[in-house]
This record gives sequence, C-alpha cells and structure tokens, in this order.
Amino acid sequence: MNQEQKIENIRSKTSQKELESLHYYGDKVRTIFILAAIIIIVMAPFFKDRIPFREHFTVLGVMVLAMLAGLTNPRLRSIIVLDFIVSLFAFLIFGTEALITYSKYQIDTFFLANMVLSIVTIFAIYYSSKTLRGNLMNQ
Repeated sequence: MNQEQKIENIRSKTSQKELESLHYYGDKVRTIFILAAIIIIVMAPFFKDRIPFREHFTVLGVMVLAMLAGLTNPRLRSIIVLDFIVSLFAFLIFGTEALITYSKYQIDTFFLANMVLSIVTIFAIYYSSKTLRGNLMNQ
C-alpha cells in the first residue's frame, strides 16, 4: 500500500466516523432521562396516593432512567435499542396517566406533572429513534 492509499484510507475512516456522529443523539436522550428522573422523584412524595404504582416501582423507575442515562453511548447498539424501548414505555405510562387524570380530575398539578413528563418523553422517543436509525443505517 503506497502513501496516497494510506492517506485516502484514513480520510474515508474519518468521514465514516463523522457520518456516524451526525446521527448520534444519545447525549440529548441522557439529559432527557435525567430530567424525567428528577421530575419523578421530586413529584412522587406529593402524589404518592395517586401514583398507580407502588413506591418501590417509582424508585425503581428513577433508578432505571438514571442508570440507562449513564450507560448510553454510541458504540453499544443494545443500549441504543434499550433507550428507545424505555422512551416508549415511559411515554405510554405518563401519557396514559395524563389522560386518565384529566378525565377524572380535570386540570390539576398531577395532570400537569404527567403532561410535562409525556412531552419530555416524546423528545426522548424522537432522539432515541433518530440515534437507532442512524446506527442501523451505518451497519
């Protein structure tokens, strides 16, 4: 391999890495997961009687969000897929709870908290799906 081929090989690898980084939004997903975990843990004591899960599951959910935020990186496809799945489940939980709360109590603080968490998790779905798509395209 001559010098020019080596240089071209290095350029092509750099371009591929740059292309992969263009489709990585894990840092945003990480921030969203931490934000959601903080909102949940702050709001939980005020609404412990209205949360549809036992306290243990609420704390477990916060732990999962925080741990997954810490594990998120562009090299592990399994974590990218897990980010996407957790985002979907989180939206399903908070979106459903927002609708149920609105139909029973109209607009109150618990409804607003669930609505904020629903909106936050929509962004997590969006960014995690973009990361997943980019990861699958670069395979």
